[in-house]
Amino acid sequence: MSNVMDYSLSPRPSQRAVWGRRAVVLLVCLALAMLFYQVYGTQLGGKSDNILWLKNLDDGFRQARQTGKPVLVDFSASWCPPCQEMKRSAWPDARVEQLVKRDYIPVLLDVDGSGTQVPAQRYGVEFIPAVFILDAQGNILRRGQFMSKDQLLAFLRADKHAG
Repeated sequence: MSNVMDYSLSPRPSQRAVWGRRAVVLLVCLALAMLFYQVYGTQLGGKSDNILWLKNLDDGFRQARQTGKPVLVDFSASWCPPCQEMKRSAWPDARVEQLVKRDYIPVLLDVDGSGTQVPAQRYGVEFIPAVFILDAQGNILRRGQFMSKDQLLAFLRADKHAG
């Protein structure tokens, strides 16, 4: 028999409480890992597109006037999971890349970047991703939001004069 007395004032947690805490910690770690992958996935070996995105809408309009091609604008952000999903799965698709390179002047606007608030307000961007096809004067030909690669292909192939 032991003469050691337990003088702790707090009761020992039950096995159920211990496992509950472990489950919470596990869920938090999993959520953080998913968020990290959403933000940095393409930098860690995820797919990225080979589209030469312009970063300025005025440059896009200038090239559109010179080439006669419409402007394809993607309003996006690094912290936006649907934007990052499109960046990994839709934009890198070979058929999407081919259509964009052949038929459009691509412009990628980070909503957190400088100079994007005016275009975002002009085109009524409330949610991202927001994808627009604009003529050289800035008129909206088509607009879309999150799209799978097949939906994006259909969006890009649609009649360029549809509204």
